[in-house]
Amino acid sequence: MTRPVRGIRGTWVTGLCCLAMWAAPWLATGATSETGIVSPGAEEYVIGIDDVLNVVVWRNEAFTRTVRVRPDGKITLPLLNDIKAAGLTPSSLRRVITDSLTEYLDSPRVSIIVQEINSSTVTILGEVKKPGVYPLRAHMTMFDAVAVAEGFSDFASPNQIVILRKNDRGITRIKIRYFDAVKGSVDIRELMLQTGDTILVP
Repeated sequence: MTRPVRGIRGTWVTGLCCLAMWAAPWLATGATSETGIVSPGAEEYVIGIDDVLNVVVWRNEAFTRTVRVRPDGKITLPLLNDIKAAGLTPSSLRRVITDSLTEYLDSPRVSIIVQEINSSTVTILGEVKKPGVYPLRAHMTMFDAVAVAEGFSDFASPNQIVILRKNDRGITRIKIRYFDAVKGSVDIRELMLQTGDTILVP
């Protein structure tokens, strides 16, 4: 039976402050709606293979279309042929397409919407306020994942967090003591998330 965290009020407040600082870049770069759509301003999301993109060229339906990122990381658009999308943020891809369209259109205005995120996700489960599957953003850490899940529940045991990571040998369990991480006692490399990670908060 889990119990509320007691007797560490000062550390808890420190943890919340640190969590807010870690979350700030994510909040500033755009959010994901319940439908999984990422706005063009979501700088930190990196497009991956099998993601579905909605390419919108203002007042030009001929170039506006929905495309899926192929296994080679590219998408195909009219006249522009193959364009590399995987590994770019929506804004970076928007600039590439805009530059390419200047050969055919005057001052093209392009928007990129990630309509389906199928390539890079992380899962957070257990004693958080909003468990679920979330898009993996560039340089995303365990702190970021907790922030996206709207923080710990009242009965969470932050010092017993486990990250499950698949590899060639099976599944690796990475144990994280949250308050040690807040103090900087945990190697930052252990807090960085990879696609497919599952975070368990008991």
